[in-house]
Amino acid sequence: MLAFRLLRHSVLILVHNFSAAFRISIPYLVVLFASQLVMLEYRTTLSSDFATLPMWMAWAMVALPLAALLVYLATGVAWHRHVLLNEAPRLMMQGRPRQVLSYVGTGFLVALLVMVTMMILIAVSSAMFGYHPMGYATGIVSLVVLTLFYLVITALVLRLATALPGAALRHPRPIRTAWKGTGGHMGSFLLFGLFSMVLQAVVGLSASAVIAVTGSTVAATMVWGVMSWGSTMLALSVLTTLWGYFIEKRDLR
Repeated sequence: MLAFRLLRHSVLILVHNFSAAFRISIPYLVVLFASQLVMLEYRTTLSSDFATLPMWMAWAMVALPLAALLVYLATGVAWHRHVLLNEAPRLMMQGRPRQVLSYVGTGFLVALLVMVTMMILIAVSSAMFGYHPMGYATGIVSLVVLTLFYLVITALVLRLATALPGAALRHPRPIRTAWKGTGGHMGSFLLFGLFSMVLQAVVGLSASAVIAVTGSTVAATMVWGVMSWGSTMLALSVLTTLWGYFIEKRDLR
């Protein structure tokens, strides 16, 4: 199946270019771990005495997520360009700010389109079933509706997010090109949505499993950080593969 071939190719991209992936994403990994350690310290301090919360911690809890977002955007641009253009695996280089701005603008438009679609789907679901899929209805019907809602939204996000590598390459119309290029493959994107559900469950349960076995929140934080880094780089590789295959008509391994 095409979805499995695309996923396999994405994994192989990451494996065969692991050194470059790690080099590009070191700043993101550092910020990610720093954010988790600060949050861990915050929870410890909060449970003991809120009045003793240091000022540096309050600033860090605001600055680190913003830094993580900026570094993530630069990481995505650098990774797409390294794989698709064989550009040097460096986070910052000449022209990177313009590339990141193009990436941000395209991402904002994608998010806006997804939000509008979600509102339409929720309205349709409310009319058909008497509740929206994010509500608290129970039973097998609600479970099926919620799962289908998630899969459709994820498939839509993937089709639109295929434009992000194009934005990193400074393509003039990345969203329109991505939408047209991925047409007729909704089944593959729905299957990717299922892959995404499984991956998110694994990442989410990994920290809980480590705490249950070791009782160490630090170890759980480390495991969660590594798993989050891996899933992030895999997601970027998937988008790179989607653009390369559907738009640039590249072969799959």
